[in-house]
Amino acid sequence: MSTPAVGVLCLQTSFDKIPGHIRNPATFDFPVVYRVVEGATPQRLVREADPTLLEPFVTAARDLQAAGVAAITGACGFLVLFQAELAAAVDVPLHSSSLLQLPMVHRMLGAGRTVGVLTADAAALTPRHLAAIGAQDVPIRVAGMADAPEFREVMLEGRRDALDVDRLAAEVLERAASLAGPDLGAVVIECTDLVPFAHLVQARLGVPVYDIVTLTTMVHSGLARRPYTAATGDR
Repeated sequence: MSTPAVGVLCLQTSFDKIPGHIRNPATFDFPVVYRVVEGATPQRLVREADPTLLEPFVTAARDLQAAGVAAITGACGFLVLFQAELAAAVDVPLHSSSLLQLPMVHRMLGAGRTVGVLTADAAALTPRHLAAIGAQDVPIRVAGMADAPEFREVMLEGRRDALDVDRLAAEVLERAASLAGPDLGAVVIECTDLVPFAHLVQARLGVPVYDIVTLTTMVHSGLARRPYTAATGDR
């Protein structure tokens, strides 16, 4: 039986995608198929929430379905604004953003616990984004990367392709530290560019950390069920 592939809707970016990034195939142990949406820059999707991007993303999603993928995801958490429309446009499961996990993660936590959200741009993450996936009532604490020089220059503004990984890691940990508190129960990383540092965030904050890779891996596991076999000595 062949392993199902997951399609990825991608922004138009050219910076280095290191292991752990959804656009690095080495991140997964199953096939991934990429479609770049021309003109879908971080500026237009993250900061402008440009509604005219919906049509080209729908076209790309349908192209991925036609290519035979068994599910589709996105390479930017801000695609959550289009979740309903994109899911309706195809006949395979589509999870546009890691933020879809917010309601689930919140319900896994005890009363009075907060979910931290590490995002590309805190000012751009609005109630509309949360309402798009029923997370408007989830208690969250948000930390953004827009004023972090390495992240801003490479990811948001595209000034260069070469990434200083150590510099970015330090920026991620600095911003993640602002999420700390006795009420913090878990973190959801909105930005796919930050997932390579999820283990560092978890080590710093000591809570579960979820992101687009955890979500995509879960979705894929539902597509590729296998028989259970008893290991020797497990009786």
